[in-house]
Amino acid sequence: MTRPAHWIAAALAAWLVSACGQKVALGGDATETGNARVSGQVVREDGLPVVGAEVTILASDFNPAGGTAVPDSQKDTTDVDGRYRFARLQDGKYNLLARHAETRTRSILFDIDLAAADSVTVPEDTLHAPGAISVPLPETLDSGVGYVYVPGTTYRKRVDSELRIVGSVILDSLPPGLMPSVAYGKGDADSRPIVLAADVAVHSSEVTYVNAYAVWSHSAKLALNTSGSGAATSKDQTDFPLLVRLTAPAFDFSQAAAGGADLRFAKRDGTPLTREIQSWDAKAGRAEIWVRVDTVHANDASQFITMHWGAQNAAAPRARRPVFDTLAGFSGVWHLEEDAADTAANGLYRDATGAGGNGNDRIANVSRSGLIGAGHGLDSGDYMVAPKVYGGAKTSAVFTLSIWFRTSGKGMGPVGGEMISLGDNYGIRVNGDGMIHLWYWPPTQPAGLATPWYEVNVKDAKATDGNWHQVFGTFDGANLRLYGDGEELGNAATPAPVGFLFPVNVTLGKHGNGKPGYEYKGDLDEAEVHSAVRDADWIKMSFANQKAGAVFPAISGL
Repeated sequence: MTRPAHWIAAALAAWLVSACGQKVALGGDATETGNARVSGQVVREDGLPVVGAEVTILASDFNPAGGTAVPDSQKDTTDVDGRYRFARLQDGKYNLLARHAETRTRSILFDIDLAAADSVTVPEDTLHAPGAISVPLPETLDSGVGYVYVPGTTYRKRVDSELRIVGSVILDSLPPGLMPSVAYGKGDADSRPIVLAADVAVHSSEVTYVNAYAVWSHSAKLALNTSGSGAATSKDQTDFPLLVRLTAPAFDFSQAAAGGADLRFAKRDGTPLTREIQSWDAKAGRAEIWVRVDTVHANDASQFITMHWGAQNAAAPRARRPVFDTLAGFSGVWHLEEDAADTAANGLYRDATGAGGNGNDRIANVSRSGLIGAGHGLDSGDYMVAPKVYGGAKTSAVFTLSIWFRTSGKGMGPVGGEMISLGDNYGIRVNGDGMIHLWYWPPTQPAGLATPWYEVNVKDAKATDGNWHQVFGTFDGANLRLYGDGEELGNAATPAPVGFLFPVNVTLGKHGNGKPGYEYKGDLDEAEVHSAVRDADWIKMSFANQKAGAVFPAISGL
């Protein structure tokens, strides 16, 4: 018997969906439209009929986020021959979903057109093992419960506050094929859905990652080489704040929205990454951006993230968590990007953790020289103080301090220049002769020591050579360690906790408890207090990333 041409075309389209993940449109003979019917057969991969498969037919614009129940008339179960049938369907386009619970196999057909057909016989539909898609959440200002879903199906994923922090959802148990679109909605009648992706291929037993910024006009790859030819690290780092510097003409600032509002970063699987623009000067052709990378793998030359720009109507994204998050071990971070005409601007220097530890301006020096965007010059007697610091800074068992500094050593106080301290409970200072001093006070004076504090002192001639240097100080509960420019300079065994004998504040430029003779003279930039111990690899990678002329990350595609 000769098959009608439309039946052959429909059968071929259905085969393409099951084999290649393509979209299919089906039609029938145009007779009467008031009593349209759909029928067909479900089979296994070996061609045998599937008994007891659940088959659902839905309008192609059905919204599973709305909570509307599917009527029984749009559900059927296959018989001994694997056949199903639907009657009394209204004109329109429909999608057909099949599922066999016992074998956990599924199928889907899109765009069965009943607009001009009395009945449609769907070609044999083959069930396959399901797949999944990882979908980045949209940049919306709403809160509460929402849903990521495939329109015209029952497939949806509930989005709660925890998933909003993660930034993506896994929509699993999807039949193989080409999903025409994936959307996000609140589920109420007044909520307008947001299309997140189009033509997403689902493959059996695989996860397809949706790129959140596939429609952005421009992109570049940022390689994070931690092998021996790069940062040379041996331990994975999490929640690492990656500095990205952009300079013209390599980066064309005219392609981006004002202030970098459309600048986005994503993991290689398309999941968005939180970013903070510290400075953006399109006229001068330079910008400094911080990106929170959830994991930087050690000894890996192939890892990368991507940067996207070129969506002029995009608003600045709403960060789910800060780059310098207190939950990631940051107690206070000051870029020192701000300035004021006087020396009485309280709360001027913003704490990038968002915890409210903003610093008061007591700096008369007008120099804005910095290594990462603007920093601040300090004359002897100038200082910044953050009187209210996040409580994590008062952790007695561990701490990390870091700061960039540049000084000639001249004009310091007679005891040295205090660069950063937590109210003199612990801190780092540099002397005029290049001696770097790291210390903390325990609850009681350590036995056998001449001083009531633990300390590490290292004389480094480079410290006062007038160039920028980065210093880290760490305490892990048993050892005090001092690092300079990514390398350990010295350490000391320290078996007692921090005593917090003095008021807790963060002070830059003078003694944290008000003693004279500790005035710093020079430039400071990027001051950080951590409630976690940063290990040698973190410190090495931080220096490799932030130093002048850094090639970590290596940016390609500009």
